[in-house]
Amino acid sequence: MNEQNQIAAKLGFLPSGDKTQPFIQDKDSKDFPFGATVYATDMNKDGAEEIFVVFGNTFTSGNAGSSVVLFIKNSAGTYAENLGFPGMAPDVLATISQGYPDLLIGGPGMEFPVWRWNGKTYNFYKNVKNADYEKLKKVSLENIRKQ
Repeated sequence: MNEQNQIAAKLGFLPSGDKTQPFIQDKDSKDFPFGATVYATDMNKDGAEEIFVVFGNTFTSGNAGSSVVLFIKNSAGTYAENLGFPGMAPDVLATISQGYPDLLIGGPGMEFPVWRWNGKTYNFYKNVKNADYEKLKKVSLENIRKQ
């Protein structure tokens, strides 16, 4: 529970009072409640969960309609925030860099950005054209957490 509270505090969401859309970004955005989906995974198979949070709406995330934040446990044992921008729930690619898979994070547009682990954080790596998207070996977050 302590780790869940740690992540919740870093996100800074406030309760909206709406059961179906339980969060707001801040007191000034009470008219724009949103939900959040949590995906606990172990992408690098080290026994420690990485936590994705996909949340938002067009008010919080623009045309993407949602934002994605990734929390990875650091050497001090606390969760550090990675990513944190508008986009859809990532596809986890088969390519691996320093123990972590590449992530493809979709959103509006004709290309998909791929993010690669550099040993400390995920950084932009390259864009994949829409025509090449179907050729990629990928797994959704929903399916990877079941593996």
